[in-house]
Amino acid sequence: MTIPRIPIEENLRLAELHRYEILDTPPEPDFDEMALLASQICKTSFAAISFIDRTRHWSKAVVGLKKTCFDRNISFCSHTILGDDLLEIENTFFDERFSDSPLVTEYPKIGFYAGVPLITSKGFKLGTLSVSDYEPRKLSAQQILTLKILSRHTVKLMEMRVINKEISDKAEIQQRIISVISHDIRSPLYTIKTFLDLNAENVFTHEEQTNLLSALSVNVSRTLQLLDNLVEWGKIQLAFSNHTDILNLRDVVNECIEQAELNMLIKNNLIVNEVEPDVLVNADKEGIQFILRNLISNANKFTENGSIQITFLIKNEKCYLKVRDTGVGLEMEKASQLLDNTGLFHTSGTQNEKGNGLGLSLIKSYLNKTDNHIEIKSKVNQGTSVCFSLCSVHELVSVFA
Repeated sequence: MTIPRIPIEENLRLAELHRYEILDTPPEPDFDEMALLASQICKTSFAAISFIDRTRHWSKAVVGLKKTCFDRNISFCSHTILGDDLLEIENTFFDERFSDSPLVTEYPKIGFYAGVPLITSKGFKLGTLSVSDYEPRKLSAQQILTLKILSRHTVKLMEMRVINKEISDKAEIQQRIISVISHDIRSPLYTIKTFLDLNAENVFTHEEQTNLLSALSVNVSRTLQLLDNLVEWGKIQLAFSNHTDILNLRDVVNECIEQAELNMLIKNNLIVNEVEPDVLVNADKEGIQFILRNLISNANKFTENGSIQITFLIKNEKCYLKVRDTGVGLEMEKASQLLDNTGLFHTSGTQNEKGNGLGLSLIKSYLNKTDNHIEIKSKVNQGTSVCFSLCSVHELVSVFA
């Protein structure tokens, strides 16, 4: 058995792990269901969300396993956190690193293992999302992709957990986040759990199972997008510093477009960056991209077989970005309600995508802190344009150079 080496900057990694205050905490439904989803999709007997402490491997969520804690030196996951990608051991019985490990020769007698590191925004690998089984096997490309996606969003769950702890003294913010989680996140997770319970009883035909898995995939994507928004909004509320940098605005927009390309392809929409190459502004990159990601997502939601343009303009001593689509549009009265409504505004996209207006509400919250604002213009069947200010014209460093 090969003893895993200690990662570089181990003390910093452990400090980051302890900052999350997750070790030795009770089971939580969101983590349990993430592990269950990994097990079901990869069709394995075991799955776990685990963390590597100074001397031990401890699991926050497990499927099929009795033990949640054991020595770090015999942990498969201790090897996984040494890399940045999936570690797959197709046959542990013939792998010299693991063949004589107690986890292979004794309970639970693991014959197959696959794990993905849980990497924080600071680049520290705190633990893993892993699946394993008695018999040797190999994951499909789709299962590997899904496992990687679930690992990234497990980190999002961890970040949300930290945020909820930090805002315990901010009752108004906390109440709103709890409300959204209770309705818009817990509900889809319970739907997933219901499917998994029924699927375990073999009540679905193969065709029904395929159709339901497809629907659940969409459900998970929506929930994870909502989690992303909540995490970013929480950071803005709690750690707002109005930090700015000199930004090439076209490059900033391009980064957001690249992240949206797959969703654009699904709706057969063309997205065009019309910001000139030499527009330099002194502004907050994270804030601008948070807003753009939401606006691009909304534009794509209400547009199909159309186009989305992003342009830069100056008016009233302010620099603006405008996102315009050729989608279904809506009446101006309803468009105004999207910004004026203090609650959640439920709408459906061209493919019946569900929405609640939370993104726009969070955008307004951010813009209010930076002395900026947002405007919406829309016409039924002619599209919508959303324009937001990002800085004063005095912070425009270069344009049309």
